[in-house]
Amino acid sequence: MWYRKLPNEVVWVANRDTPVSKPIGTLKILNNNLHLIDHTSNSVWSTQVTSQSLKSELTAELLDNGNLVLWYSNNNETSGFLWRSFDFPTDTLLHDMKVGWDKKSGLNRILQSWKNRNDPSTGDYTYSKT
Repeated sequence: MWYRKLPNEVVWVANRDTPVSKPIGTLKILNNNLHLIDHTSNSVWSTQVTSQSLKSELTAELLDNGNLVLWYSNNNETSGFLWRSFDFPTDTLLHDMKVGWDKKSGLNRILQSWKNRNDPSTGDYTYSKT
């Protein structure tokens, strides 16, 4: 994802350690998860949501704040999100994003550098909040 005001700055990468081999990919909802499908129709990344029964139609949406979310389309509450990109930050902190432990979900949100300027795979530097 790119930030609109900084079009050359990537602010979130879903598949940073398993990039697609060609710059072609498709996002699809399969088996209650959002998947990134490469040009050979293989899933190279997914949200890995578990223990969710399909209550209604799932929707993937990029919110105005830059948060990519997976949610039930008949539920307008933020608690209805099954998955949020803001729970899995890469190296950039955006407005409304949090860092550190989320006691409710058990997630530890950590910022982690890119390997280098042109390679978004996991780098050596991290920032976390205790």
